[in-house]
Amino acid sequence: MYLWTPCRFQRECSGRTGRLSDPKTLTPAANPHAVTVLAGAKASAVIQLAAGVRSPTRPPLLAPLPSPRGAAPSPCTPQLFGYSERVTARHQTNMQQKAYFQTVAGGREITFKEPFGPVVFVAILYAIGYSFFFVAILNLLFVRPLPLIGLLASLAWIAFIVAIVVSGCRRTGIRQHVVNVLGKFIRNRFAEFASDDSGESILCFGYRIRATRRYFLKVRPKGITSVDWAPGQGNIPSKDNDWNVAMWFDVGSIVFDGIHDGLGIYIVGPSGRKSSRESFGNGFIQFLKANQVPLTMPPRDLLGKVADVVESLHPLGRITIGTDEYPARPLERMIEKGSQVVIEDIRGTSVCVRQRNAPSKITPGDAGPHRPVHPGPGVRRPRA
Repeated sequence: MYLWTPCRFQRECSGRTGRLSDPKTLTPAANPHAVTVLAGAKASAVIQLAAGVRSPTRPPLLAPLPSPRGAAPSPCTPQLFGYSERVTARHQTNMQQKAYFQTVAGGREITFKEPFGPVVFVAILYAIGYSFFFVAILNLLFVRPLPLIGLLASLAWIAFIVAIVVSGCRRTGIRQHVVNVLGKFIRNRFAEFASDDSGESILCFGYRIRATRRYFLKVRPKGITSVDWAPGQGNIPSKDNDWNVAMWFDVGSIVFDGIHDGLGIYIVGPSGRKSSRESFGNGFIQFLKANQVPLTMPPRDLLGKVADVVESLHPLGRITIGTDEYPARPLERMIEKGSQVVIEDIRGTSVCVRQRNAPSKITPGDAGPHRPVHPGPGVRRPRA
């Protein structure tokens, strides 16, 4: 099989006419076969380009002609992009364009977006709930006669919606309840460091609608104890698709609490895959440390070491190794104070541990007068 390429085609024509295959000589006045040569070269180049784009690998017959070492490639040598090279370049471009948050205001604020899917899901739930709420009201007002089952169902649904609204308003106030509900439909979120009247720095979380800012939480940075990440309830272990970044803080450091859950934990940013939440969490920790938040990253050489629990892990507590103390959380169930644990993972500023043994219990000889020891079943008491 003989393949016609631009170089071979031009060399054949130049051999027949005794002229060099210079593009300047390929004119109707200088070469009677110029039209044929140009048409053949264009057609061959189009075929080669199409073959290189559609095939995952470059066909062997379309490989560029060899050139002497150190010499520049020939102008007629086809320069084609390989499939793997194009995919790698596209992947690098996508990674550069993908950012989990953006730092603004001279490093005092970060902005990020909630995923579009959960926002749509919440909107559908609210639409369904309030649609049935208004349908129930219309049934009570205009349906005559109203069956007993329809009456009970309408009353139950109205009571359910009213209970949710009243509970939210009593916990946070009417205005803040409206702010919280509206925030579920807004994707533009932020975390910023602001100053109060005394000049003390305060960490604020909220969302933005154009130039208006609404807040969920405001805490003093000195009350932040740890930032880590863990799987959520919808996580599939084989996929690690539902992880969250959590900020733990002292409840006494709250300046403004628009949520009023009293747990001392706030989920920062959206949920997502483990790799993306690790990147987000590490970036958030660097943002806090850059703004003088006292956080310490545990060293990697702690993995596999045994530690003592000095504050019960319910779920966040503290462990000690020698004279060093670190925030910790259990990988399985809650762990009581006095237990020994093994450090198996480090996530952010927290270490993840697994219980090694239970806390020591009181022996019968140490019972004391206030904790009498009773004999087991089938054991007779000695007579006085």
